[in-house]
Amino acid sequence: MGVSKRGVFAMVGIGAIAVFGLGGATVAASPAAAAPPEPTPVCVPEPNGEQLRCSVSYVSTGAPQTFTVPANVTSVDLELVGGNGGGQWVNTDPTLIGSGARVTGTLPGLVAGETLTVVVGGNGRVKTDSSQTENSGYNGGGNGTGLWHVAGGGGATDVRQYGNNLLARVAVAGGGGGSVKTVAAPPEVIASGGAAGEAGSVPQAGCDAAQPGTSASGGAGGTCGSATPGTAGSLGVGGDGGDRQGAGNYLGGGGGGGGYYGGGGGVGAINGQSFNGSGAGGSSLVPAGGSVAPSGRAAPSATVSYLIDIGTITVTPVATTALTQAAFSASTTGPSSETIDLTSLMSVTGAGLSCTGNSCTAALAGSFPVSITFGTGSRSATSTFTASKVAQTIAFGGGSFTAGTAYPLSGSATSGLGLSYAVRSGSCTVSGGALTASAAGTCEVEATQTGNGTYFAATPVAASFTVAPAPKPAPKPEPAPSDPKAGSAGQQGPLVKTGAEAATPVLLGGAFALLAGGSVLLIRRSRRGA
Repeated sequence: MGVSKRGVFAMVGIGAIAVFGLGGATVAASPAAAAPPEPTPVCVPEPNGEQLRCSVSYVSTGAPQTFTVPANVTSVDLELVGGNGGGQWVNTDPTLIGSGARVTGTLPGLVAGETLTVVVGGNGRVKTDSSQTENSGYNGGGNGTGLWHVAGGGGATDVRQYGNNLLARVAVAGGGGGSVKTVAAPPEVIASGGAAGEAGSVPQAGCDAAQPGTSASGGAGGTCGSATPGTAGSLGVGGDGGDRQGAGNYLGGGGGGGGYYGGGGGVGAINGQSFNGSGAGGSSLVPAGGSVAPSGRAAPSATVSYLIDIGTITVTPVATTALTQAAFSASTTGPSSETIDLTSLMSVTGAGLSCTGNSCTAALAGSFPVSITFGTGSRSATSTFTASKVAQTIAFGGGSFTAGTAYPLSGSATSGLGLSYAVRSGSCTVSGGALTASAAGTCEVEATQTGNGTYFAATPVAASFTVAPAPKPAPKPEPAPSDPKAGSAGQQGPLVKTGAEAATPVLLGGAFALLAGGSVLLIRRSRRGA
């Protein structure tokens, strides 16, 4: 619904809304703009694994928005950020901008299907020329008054229950006051806007700065002698800055921030004097148990969040191979029928498996039942981890060797398991992993690996081996020359007696022997005609 620069909302009946201005004047409001569609909630699992935290986020649109309480929800958590006061100096010194408030808290006692109204305030703006009539932030910011270099106050951000009017507000984040440049130059002086809940400023000694709104009343406008004072804030609305005096003076006072009660507007200026001051911030309304703090000049926004129980959990079974780590995944369905991943909360255990988090590994093939828990809560599920055997291959090649020698076979399997060898053809045998051939030629050998509980049997691989003939034995060496004294075979050599050792003849059949020194010399007697 529309608001004049100093107006407030008041619900007076169905289809009849009036805006009551300061001083008792009544101004008809423009028809309310159609509320935009509700933003889609974004849901993430809570660490307990039993609930989802769903959040609906709103930004300033210049119109009221709505939130419908979902089924089974009785309370919501709020985070509201009020609008900032205006200022063209944000890029050089953002501390001169009056910051809006950040309010958090819980709104209890809700009913499914109930509608809340969410109004996100707008930032105040700088007045850049004399034709600009409005520079206040949406939802209650006051206007900065003057030709240019003055800024309006930021609008409040609030949530309303049981109606769309100021009296229906249950939480409010106040807006910051608008800042202003003084007429003193050089040096130029900036009167920084007051943050939500804080006073404005005025550079002239002895002058009164604009005051912030409180929980019970609007803040007073700034004053300085005969300079035009700023107007006071009121319920929901910041005061306007005081107007300038004198044709040569183009600056007035900054606007107050909107809030539960608005801040006062800054004092105007007298020609040639730097009396003009900034606007004060508006007050906030904090739900019981909540908190309020400066927003750090964050953009105005509203977030409504709530908890819902996790419904049916779907776990995808795992099918993989042994020795391979594989991960389970789990999900549930959110309030907008979206799929929400629960994988990060999973903890999996299973006999015969090695598991960490949501991942497991099986050392053997088989189907393993698993138990799954989620987060720190009591939600659980079951599933299966199915591991098939792992394929393996054999690397085995031929070679060449010599018959009669042992040739080591050096095949291998990718599983690391040992191989068995068998001769398919040729005059070879295998023993102890070595190949032996009895004759030259070619032998074909097959390598096999039959597998185990982890590996499939490998496809057998055959290899061919060339066998060279065994080398011929070396010729025997010639006998050494005979001693002449010993004679040759079949000849009779001289008999020699030495010293006292006389040869004693002994008759042995057809031969005789000489015994000398314990040695026997056999002499065959030849016969003619024999």
